[in-house]
Amino acid sequence: MSGIRRLGAGREHVLEIGTDGASWREMARQCEAPDTEISRTLKNTIEGEIIPRLMMAHSDDTALLAPKDGRGWQISPNAIDEFVSILVDRDDAAAFEFIFGLRDEGAPIENIYLQLLAPSARRLGELWIEDKCHFVDVTIGLARIQALLRALSPDFKAESDVDLNGSKALLSVHGSEQHTCGLFMVGEFFRRDGWSVWCGPPSSENEICDLVSSESFSIAGFSLSCEGLSEPLREEIARVRQASKNRHLKIFVGGNAFIEDRALIEHIGADEFATDSVDAVLHARKALEIAAPS
Repeated sequence: MSGIRRLGAGREHVLEIGTDGASWREMARQCEAPDTEISRTLKNTIEGEIIPRLMMAHSDDTALLAPKDGRGWQISPNAIDEFVSILVDRDDAAAFEFIFGLRDEGAPIENIYLQLLAPSARRLGELWIEDKCHFVDVTIGLARIQALLRALSPDFKAESDVDLNGSKALLSVHGSEQHTCGLFMVGEFFRRDGWSVWCGPPSSENEICDLVSSESFSIAGFSLSCEGLSEPLREEIARVRQASKNRHLKIFVGGNAFIEDRALIEHIGADEFATDSVDAVLHARKALEIAAPS
């Protein structure tokens, strides 16, 4: 995959998002080839695994969010429709240029995250469910959204001139869970609030426990998309508490599984539940009695 160049560097440095549309479209052609075992397996993998994971990664992170600075900058529904069309029908450069246009008009990146990228991801999922969009085009669109999140990250943090508050957050999922893009957005909000953040899925069975035993994290947050992984996550949280260098470590959870069944929060041994990125930061500040940045 190509690297992601920093968005703030200027238009001449845009393009390499890391999503090779040509490769995905070739995959689509293979899926639509005569009904062979390979084509059926490939199509089932994309429809049954890749798209649901990408959809879920973007689906539960923004419904209650609002810009914290009160500037009131709104991205219109028409802009969302136009952007979704670009994600599906155009190329990486067009997606970047659309974002540049909003930035030129004064849109804060926070609003682009919450009012454009997340609603567009949900809309792509709806189009796929309604059978109005090819599953490969949806996958390309969602991959472009994830790449844009990463490309915007440096400028998003720069929008808030906040010093590190000395607290560390670990944000992860159980090793079998692969819905991580929403987790990345949560990490963005923590970083901009002055936290040092380790964010991502573990690369090995013991990585999370090794991290909390060697570093004094203030909170450990876990995302869970489906109830089927609640027992493995409960066991993981128990191991994390046992291994933690900080004996007062707070465990936060979020994700669709807890929205659908709030009893899971207590069952797996969590201290706090957050509905979205902003809620997670606010709960973390309150739990640790950290003053809001001025």
